[in-house]
Amino acid sequence: MHDFFRRHLNEQAYAGWVVEVNGSLVAGFLAQYNYISQFSDDRVAFENGFFVHPDYRRQGIAEQLFDIYGQWALDKNCRYTYCSVTTEVEDKKTVARIEKIGYKRCGTLLKKAFLDERVSC
Repeated sequence: MHDFFRRHLNEQAYAGWVVEVNGSLVAGFLAQYNYISQFSDDRVAFENGFFVHPDYRRQGIAEQLFDIYGQWALDKNCRYTYCSVTTEVEDKKTVARIEKIGYKRCGTLLKKAFLDERVSC
């Protein structure tokens, strides 16, 4: 198993949740918390990835996963939760849905490709 996923299963600062329907994986969410800076004891939570299978979208699954993520962050004494949309998979719709559940735009994510200039965001 890849170390990235192992951390989400085993380390306290990481978490992951999945949604199964009839034994099939239809949604998942990965998160972690960290300190705002080396000069602060304040924690923030970061979404490390989430997905909902297209056949199960618009059924409230993403909102439920974000609620679980928010409660987990509160339980870990985090001041904020962050989420980023970087896949370009219905990104405008995805951002609109995430804003609808209370997230605000914060900063800008920039990317520089090293291996293949054709790689999209």
